[in-house]
Amino acid sequence: MSSDIAASDDENETRSKGTGGCLKALGCGCAGLILLCVLGTWLANRWMPFLGRNFEFAEHYHLAEDRTSHGDAFFFGQDVVLDGVLDGDLSMMGEKLEVNGTIEGDVVFLGARLRNIGTINGDLRFTGERCRIEGTVTGDVDFTGEELIIAPGGLVQGNLEMLGDTFTNEGTVEGSINGATTQ
Repeated sequence: MSSDIAASDDENETRSKGTGGCLKALGCGCAGLILLCVLGTWLANRWMPFLGRNFEFAEHYHLAEDRTSHGDAFFFGQDVVLDGVLDGDLSMMGEKLEVNGTIEGDVVFLGARLRNIGTINGDLRFTGERCRIEGTVTGDVDFTGEELIIAPGGLVQGNLEMLGDTFTNEGTVEGSINGATTQ
């Protein structure tokens, strides 16, 4: 009789472990789904400027020093050099962006390298390899990439949010600096 009770206890213990494992798996699945929703919302908000734009596909684009372009611009190509004035937001996916002139709006860049010698009168969102700020950014900088350099004379008037490998600050950040580097 005692062996029947022991077998029954073992069977009940196995069932409760199975139920607990199922609840644990369900909990992990729910946590994963919540994490996926949060990550998806963050990515959608971060890259929303790319939606609803007129796309310009060109290998190279140059805005001359004596020129002004009005309205928001989206470029998809190898490289863009802005020596003039862009009166609007700039969204770019490409290899290289060089700002020598003025952008009167926000900049969203997804690519390899950005160099700002001029002025960005707005926020800068960068995802790529290397971002070098030698000029002025009047808004916030959101950096995700390998290397962020604020060179001597470089000025960020807003806050700096960053996640990257290396950060060199020889310029000025007037707002707060938040984030982490891996080196």
